[in-house]
Amino acid sequence: PHPTVSEISWHSGTHVDGVYCGFRGLKRVDPQTLVRECQGLGQVRSLGELVAALQDADARLRELELFRELKTEVSVKPSGNESDAGPCGLVDVTFIADERKRECTVSGSVDQRGEASLDVKAVQPALFGGPLCATASMGTTVNQTRELLLRLSSPRALGRCTGSVDLVQTSGDE
Repeated sequence: PHPTVSEISWHSGTHVDGVYCGFRGLKRVDPQTLVRECQGLGQVRSLGELVAALQDADARLRELELFRELKTEVSVKPSGNESDAGPCGLVDVTFIADERKRECTVSGSVDQRGEASLDVKAVQPALFGGPLCATASMGTTVNQTRELLLRLSSPRALGRCTGSVDLVQTSGDE
């Protein structure tokens, strides 16, 4: 669900003097990485523009795939200033994040020919505090075929483009 501004007694044309953006729940992710994704909030001049900017920031933060859950708290306080359109307000936006944790999986299988295989995979999101994710996996079979994979990926490789670099080594005893 996208964040919304609800139960605000002001009309959508209410002038916004400023938007303050913060983050709670961060352990590994550097907040400066996330601030770039919320730049649209700095351009908001009315509560009507705020909803669209919140939805854009929410979508951009989710694209990073750093969070299991992301909630948004919004509060509007009178700034004490008046504009031609009426009262002015200061907006506080707080993103509450539950970061994705390191994952490690081990799986095994036996195919129809009776050959067993074993796979191990580890994923580390938020490498170096940013949107970079590292994945390492190894697979092996009874006949000693092995595959090693190291992948570095990011949804922000070149601007908003997704990119990854894979290093793969396969060997086998035949």
